[in-house]
Amino acid sequence: MKIGAFSRGGVARGQETVAALDHDMHPDALLVSAVTGEGLDGLRERIEEEFARTLQDIELLLPYEEGGRLAELHGLAGDLVREDTAAGVRVVARVPPSVAARFTRFALTARSA
Repeated sequence: MKIGAFSRGGVARGQETVAALDHDMHPDALLVSAVTGEGLDGLRERIEEEFARTLQDIELLLPYEEGGRLAELHGLAGDLVREDTAAGVRVVARVPPSVAARFTRFALTARSA
């Protein structure tokens, strides 16, 4: 993930043109100001969007005796859907790939691997 941001805060008038030129060369970059707060909401949104793109869908069946793993997943995944079944707890969540890899042996679908 790579996010470009150019600082506008505390820029003298002559330097304003430099910031604009830098932005012209990198149109996906954001203009932000730590001084005024301008552009920070957009930067936060971009970070959230980019992070969400890295998440992977997983569908797991965790045996009841693996309750510690379920608690771990709750802490790592935040929002998840769970369903208690006779065989264990079925869980659907979006997690970073490194977390998905740790739960591979419980995967119900190929996309969870």
